[in-house]
Amino acid sequence: MIVNARLCHSISSGTMCLLCFVILCAFAYAKFSDLNGDVAGFAPAYQGDGSFEIVIIKEFDKELKLQDKVKVMQWSTSEEVEGDTGKIRMSGLTIAPHFQGVFSIDISEGYDVRAMEENLP
Repeated sequence: MIVNARLCHSISSGTMCLLCFVILCAFAYAKFSDLNGDVAGFAPAYQGDGSFEIVIIKEFDKELKLQDKVKVMQWSTSEEVEGDTGKIRMSGLTIAPHFQGVFSIDISEGYDVRAMEENLP
């Protein structure tokens, strides 16, 4: 997936999209780097108002259990965004072998999403 940084910078929800994409890439590398040839695909999408969905397609025999911890960071500074991580809602944390699932994250109750979208550098 190629993300045009200039496009994400000019669209208010683009920052959220890019932030999710970067976090997802780091998570995917850490989680799947030792699968030895097993195949997994990801398709993240920002739904608006602090809600993200990540479609996960996996072609391996192991059940996938995602962690329920999310860290929201400002992409331009790599600093953690102030908020209440305990109020982040997630669903779809377990995906069965050889199955496609949707992992949903909603940060709207723990973070001021409007302020995050307005505070673009």
